[in-house]
Amino acid sequence: MCVFRHVRRYPKEDKGSDTNKENDDRKLMGFEFLEIVVRVAVAKYIMSKQVDDVSEAVELLCTDRILPHLCPEALITPNDFRESKLYFEARVCLAPS
Repeated sequence: MCVFRHVRRYPKEDKGSDTNKENDDRKLMGFEFLEIVVRVAVAKYIMSKQVDDVSEAVELLCTDRILPHLCPEALITPNDFRESKLYFEARVCLAPS
């Protein structure tokens, strides 16, 4: 099943607009990536009537289709490095007086 069959493209913006200067056609902005994830989830799970809720469809897509294919480095908790390398109790050595 092609999930992109139901995805509509938006009309092109004016090439000289301030919004378009920040949004290169060859790159995805964060909100565009999230929109694609939501649209794929809707096409895959809502339109096939597997689930009725969009948030549940996005969660299914992420847990069943995206998460298993992530490299191990992408699954590292961001604070693990900070806690092991940056945050530590300061040791104070006082010279005898």
